[in-house]
Amino acid sequence: MAQYDDRFDGALYGMLQAHGSDMDFLNTVFGFMQRKTGCFSGPEAEKNFQTLINTFTVQLGELKKARQKKAQGVDEDDEELPQIMSEKVKKDLEEEKKRKEEAAKQAEARKKEVAARQAEKKAKEEAEKAKADQNGAEPKKEEKVEEKKEKKEGDDKEEEEEEEEEE
Repeated sequence: MAQYDDRFDGALYGMLQAHGSDMDFLNTVFGFMQRKTGCFSGPEAEKNFQTLINTFTVQLGELKKARQKKAQGVDEDDEELPQIMSEKVKKDLEEEKKRKEEAAKQAEARKKEVAARQAEKKAKEEAEKAKADQNGAEPKKEEKVEEKKEKKEGDDKEEEEEEEEEE
């Protein structure tokens, strides 16, 4: 495909949008060229008309090539390709965002489930302890071990205090 100067695309596209059709836009451009330049009325007019016809012929050839490639499934010359790619990227980003949101929801649900289990376990332990206190029953083995640890720590502190006082 031929190289094009795209410096004026913005201005030309704005003008194109202001017209009712592509042909109206071309008539405006050619009218301007006829009124403001010697392109179609000066000494080089016939040469310029031939150049214009050649340009249209080249453009028609490019269009035919693009259509043939598109029919074969090759869209590299398709002007919609950047837009299609942009839409695909947007769609991929949206899907990734949804996956992350879903993963965050699942993680939050797991946290709540773990917290609920811990709260249930703690409530059960407290209920058992309260029941044991009411019945005057012996504390469970785990509670006895914990009480022994606390007692030992308390005894160790007393011994340290006594040693400090002796010094």
